[in-house]
Amino acid sequence: AHELLTYLKDKGYTLVLTSSTFEPDVLFSLKSAGLDKYFDKFVCGDHVTRAKPNPEIFNKAIEIYGLNKEETFILEDSRNGIIAADAAGIDVIGVPDLVDISDMTQSHLLCIKENLLKVLDLIK
Repeated sequence: AHELLTYLKDKGYTLVLTSSTFEPDVLFSLKSAGLDKYFDKFVCGDHVTRAKPNPEIFNKAIEIYGLNKEETFILEDSRNGIIAADAAGIDVIGVPDLVDISDMTQSHLLCIKENLLKVLDLIK
């Protein structure tokens, strides 16, 4: 994660973390993992009324941070997250974690990469 996030940050990408988990727990987890320095923008489960696979969390991030959907991509490890990104009309790269996502075929699913280093190779 550090290599990918460092690259994206150094290249000037806006990094927004969206999570169905509530913000205090997200911030605690990021700090514990040493990843808090990469993100200054968040949309968390306590900021929305509908959870993934509803696209609300992604649409809210696009809206409040003034992003362009056509210039945005999402890294997602869950089936519901990929479905939500697709419903929001935002390109998504799947990175499986605990759940197999290899059978997913949503129109905005660009590809599935086995880990974050493979995502970094793709982006470079």
